[in-house]
Amino acid sequence: MAESHYASMLATDEEERRDGTGSEPVFQEIAQQIREAGLKVQTPFAVGTLPEVGLSDREF
Repeated sequence: MAESHYASMLATDEEERRDGTGSEPVFQEIAQQIREAGLKVQTPFAVGTLPEVGLSDREF
């Protein structure tokens, strides 16, 4: 049973590393809304670009 759980966890981890967690588009949308509102906000992460594949720097 433990081996099955471990294998499932590894598969999920691999999928997230390959496809991302799904939170990056939300982050980018919110950052765009903030810019459009004219607010100045600093973030250490790139705004305006989505990775072609895998995790963004922010997700990593």
